[in-house]
Amino acid sequence: MKIGELRALIKKLGSLQSACGAKGQAKDFAAVDELLSGREDEEIEEFVAEAKKALQAKPQKQVTKTQKLNVDVVTAYVERLKAENTAKGQFENVFQEMCQSKLVRKAEAVAIAQRFIGAKLSFKSKKDALDKIHSAYVQERLYESKKRTIERMAI
Repeated sequence: MKIGELRALIKKLGSLQSACGAKGQAKDFAAVDELLSGREDEEIEEFVAEAKKALQAKPQKQVTKTQKLNVDVVTAYVERLKAENTAKGQFENVFQEMCQSKLVRKAEAVAIAQRFIGAKLSFKSKKDALDKIHSAYVQERLYESKKRTIERMAI
């Protein structure tokens, strides 16, 4: 059987579906008809073999542009965050600047978080990495506060 004959059957089935009020199914038949257009003289077996081959082929990996990590930005922010870590209020200023900086993408945020915290962690997003930096800072401040309280009580 040739594809042209199959297209004629598909068009009739689509018309019947449309007449019955099954518009979704009629659209499906129209889509199949459009897929087969231009292949009227081809045998169905050839088309099926070609389709099977295409389905069994491994999909090509999409080539994505990987941007290099901006090490200078990472180093600068890590140094500033650690330096400002002891100064009250300054950490928040540097942190907000880092959050708004267009130079800090996910890769930079992850690298900054890893260096600031001192552990090799992975993050799903830039926001997760930045949240971890901030929570590490807050935990450190809380620890220092408790430590000072205990030292005063010990005196």
